[in-house]
Amino acid sequence: MHYIRFLKTPKCSTEHGKLVVTALITIASDLGESFFPDVVSISAQMICGAKAWASEEFKWTGSMRSLKIQLNIPHKPKSAFVLKLAAVDINDKVESQAQDVILLPIVLDAWSGLVDPRSIADTEKMVERRFTFIHGEELRIWEETGESLARHLWSGESIVYHIYLIATQARRRDAHEVYRSQHRYDVWST
Repeated sequence: MHYIRFLKTPKCSTEHGKLVVTALITIASDLGESFFPDVVSISAQMICGAKAWASEEFKWTGSMRSLKIQLNIPHKPKSAFVLKLAAVDINDKVESQAQDVILLPIVLDAWSGLVDPRSIADTEKMVERRFTFIHGEELRIWEETGESLARHLWSGESIVYHIYLIATQARRRDAHEVYRSQHRYDVWST
């Protein structure tokens, strides 16, 4: 699995009356020892609440070490937003050692911290990772960005623990549904 990482977190500026959001990313393995070797489209979405305000695709090629993201937004939002970066044409293929519990993408998305459109300062040097489980539950983990490898690592134990909890809950829920379907009765029957 490879990760989209912020080398420079999203930053806002204004050009010709339009809001411009820029960031610098890389796609690297978990330890950062190799870059993603294939061609992939990266979707950059500016998300306010549950609504995507702006979206644009950028092309990553196997020879790249970094990719500049630049979104030109015609109308300046009044509230903070997040920048979601996701591989769009490769993540239909999933890698998973526990396919009945969690789907692991080949390239893991990155969600920025809150970006304030009224500020020209860089956003917080954090990125959110979201793991979606088969039954719809979602695990969210925050990690620091930057050059230090230690900042990118989060405990694998936390994911294994959540996989266990969700798998256990799913089995209980499934068992309960089977029990209910086998023991239904009509209170109106005579």
